[in-house]
Amino acid sequence: MESDGNQLVTGPIYIGEIVGSTFVTEKLLAAGKTSTIFIARFKGNPEVNLVALKMQPIDIEYSTLNNDITALKSIGGKEQFPKIYRFGTHRQFSFLAMQLLGPTLSDIIKRAVMKKLSISSVAKVGIQGLEALSTLHSAGFVHSQICSENFAIGYTKETA
Repeated sequence: MESDGNQLVTGPIYIGEIVGSTFVTEKLLAAGKTSTIFIARFKGNPEVNLVALKMQPIDIEYSTLNNDITALKSIGGKEQFPKIYRFGTHRQFSFLAMQLLGPTLSDIIKRAVMKKLSISSVAKVGIQGLEALSTLHSAGFVHSQICSENFAIGYTKETA
């Protein structure tokens, strides 16, 4: 979507929309009270095909996206944290393009047989979760929503 002269086009982000002149939204991944996350194609970068594109209205009272950007600029790309590719504004939204990770722990539990994980899987998730929180805290950050929906599993074999 383009602006018409001096008038800013408002409304939701659409599938197929180009964000930040680089990212083409392909699929809605998640929508919450304050943010929307899309899977988007990274135009012109053959090394990085798909990204997670988190969008949040600029005029929101409390922007969690700014906190995400600050934290990921510091620790993004370290083990258990997505790489940050770009951030900026698009229409009336702020956006953050980052490494696309796999399903959340909550998604995996819902798919598991009998809604249970094996003991070895629980141990691996627990250890890696604690390591991630340790990295976050060592960098001076606190996560206010620790839950299975906020633990994502690696998208590729290398990041799993």
